[in-house]
Amino acid sequence: MIRVVNSAHCAVFECTMATIGATYSFIHDEWLPGSGCVHLCPKRDFELYAPGTDAADSPVLIHIPLRRGEPSS
Repeated sequence: MIRVVNSAHCAVFECTMATIGATYSFIHDEWLPGSGCVHLCPKRDFELYAPGTDAADSPVLIHIPLRRGEPSS
């Protein structure tokens, strides 16, 4: 599947297939609140997997689109 991704600055987090859930929890519960950044749109998050890897220790890159600044009210 090909997905077009709009241009954005992204924070990139490395994890494994086995730790995706814990990594997302860390991103949203710990890293993002203190980052000074605003999460642009959770629907635009994406993960990059190496071809042909599905083992628990396979590497994954999670991309979170951001902009600097405080959330608007």
